[in-house]
Amino acid sequence: MIKKIFHLLLATALFFSAWIAANDLFSMPFLSPSAVTGCETACTSLHESSIGILYGIPLSLLGFLGLLVFWILRIRGFEKISFWIISAMAGAELYLILLQFFYFREFCTSCLIFAAMVFMIYIVTLVQDFFLKPPARLRELPAKCFPAFVFMLVFHMVLFPPFFPERILAEGLPICLTEKKTGKDLLRIEVFVSPDCPFCEAAVSYFSGVLYENNLKVSIRIKHVGLNAQSRRRAVENVAMGIYGDLSPAALKMAECYILQNEKELADIQGSPLQTPMIRLVRDGDIRHFTGWTARNQEQIAEIIKELIPDRGRPAATADWFHNRLPSGDTVLCPSTGDPSDRGVCGF
Repeated sequence: MIKKIFHLLLATALFFSAWIAANDLFSMPFLSPSAVTGCETACTSLHESSIGILYGIPLSLLGFLGLLVFWILRIRGFEKISFWIISAMAGAELYLILLQFFYFREFCTSCLIFAAMVFMIYIVTLVQDFFLKPPARLRELPAKCFPAFVFMLVFHMVLFPPFFPERILAEGLPICLTEKKTGKDLLRIEVFVSPDCPFCEAAVSYFSGVLYENNLKVSIRIKHVGLNAQSRRRAVENVAMGIYGDLSPAALKMAECYILQNEKELADIQGSPLQTPMIRLVRDGDIRHFTGWTARNQEQIAEIIKELIPDRGRPAATADWFHNRLPSGDTVLCPSTGDPSDRGVCGF
């Protein structure tokens, strides 16, 4: 009976993983797991990110091949090798679940379904190889489960290989990750920017000029986002170079984490599609949002800042910048349309 359940689970998992892998390889929206499970944002974030690809191969395809090899070895009687394979897959799936929580702040439904199938196959395999073969010693159970945790750590090292960029070694962790400010700012400014957006550069240039010319104590955070796949790729590279001064795989993945979190935050404010620049001003608990660098928005922002300008006799305060790493060079086009918008936004 347990063997029938085992083979039924394995066949179902193989079919499901083949379906996900086919969609990742050939991009079939009408058969995509996100369309069926209703979790489009999380599924897209994972499968289109660098986390979803290992050495140029989608993780879904690796999962399908792993299950297929496991089944073939199991049928041929190579129980020890097959157990190591399913242990590796269980450890990798556990790590991916943790990664989705910390990396994406949301879960991909199709990945959770596949992970549940892998865990069930792992448990049934453990029962067959351990509990149904006397003598079954409970004290040996931790040793049987230990390989899964080892492979979880190995998978982390594969996805995020250790890297020691010169900037981190010379300067320590970037201020945007470790800054603990004392005192209270008069104003906190957040600017969501995208690559090749002239309005974003105009907004940042305005703030960098007016705030340093006047005696204002403010916090300014530049939040990079991508408006499409190409734009996101450039934003990831900009942030990786800005924070780490490095374009290693681990640095790019860490930078992508910031980009995805910023995009999710901007989507919660604007909805879809994303538009930049989006400026958020926070003052005494009052939050104001401005989308686009239009004349009207510039006037309203100037009025808010004018109220904060102190007397000329007071000593100048400081402006603390975070992620102030905009791409250099001529930027005259919006990535989504190829032309600047007359509404002061990119991404329309």
